[in-house]
Amino acid sequence: MSWANIDKANDLFEKALEYFENEDFSSAEKNLKEALKKDPEFAQAYIKLGDIYLLRNKLTEARDYYEKALKINPDSILALYKLADTYLKMRMYSQSIKLFRECIKKGVEDLELYVSADEIYAKLGEAYLKKGDLKKAATFLLRALNIAPTSLVARYHYAVLLLRKRKLDEAEHNFRVVIEQTTRSLEISAQNPGVYFFRGKANFHIFNYGDAKRDISRAIELDTEEIDYHVYEGLGYSDADAYVALGEVYKKIGDKIKAEEYWKKALEIEPDHPLARRYLSGWKLVIW
Repeated sequence: MSWANIDKANDLFEKALEYFENEDFSSAEKNLKEALKKDPEFAQAYIKLGDIYLLRNKLTEARDYYEKALKINPDSILALYKLADTYLKMRMYSQSIKLFRECIKKGVEDLELYVSADEIYAKLGEAYLKKGDLKKAATFLLRALNIAPTSLVARYHYAVLLLRKRKLDEAEHNFRVVIEQTTRSLEISAQNPGVYFFRGKANFHIFNYGDAKRDISRAIELDTEEIDYHVYEGLGYSDADAYVALGEVYKKIGDKIKAEEYWKKALEIEPDHPLARRYLSGWKLVIW
């Protein structure tokens, strides 16, 4: 491969980063794919393509791009972390846990160039929580909170864990901390739907259904066509998740018709969404 091609690939990559920052993901994708034509071994370009497909909630495609990056550069701890996080989003918890643990084994210090140590442990705790291993989940979520007491991703999932363990007073305290943190965040992130979504979820869990309805509805209003998977402070949710959550609120306030309307909307967006399917089949609401 010529140095000229490598230089051209780097130029295209830099342009793609600019487009990405401006949320012009189509142009970013085009430049990244052109960069890969010039340099097919450009691992960072594959990682960035994975990021684009993740934001589109195209998780299989995102996973494939991260795997390609790892195949080119097996030592890329960033690609390994992003692959672990994608498996978490795909609800493939055992695979996610395995890869997060590999990240930690390789060295949290190296990964901290991209992701904070508390977020790494919080993500591993989240994976254990969603797999149903509450003991290991607590170990890693508390480790994250010991490192960074303001870690929103650790705080939220630790509150969910406490709720599942029926430690209601402790859970309420932690959800109120989430509400306080997200409310303060609105001063600088008023257009970020994730702030509203997770404040809404926290309000929902402490029975503030009016506030939950307001916040989750606002998150849906702020949604854009370019982004189908939203991330805020390590916490993430899909467009379909938002409609599922709003349906849960309506279910709690006694409007079954509205609840089912929103769950059907979730399935229009994500036909295999497990909670939407279960709720429409008559399942009880779950804690998530």
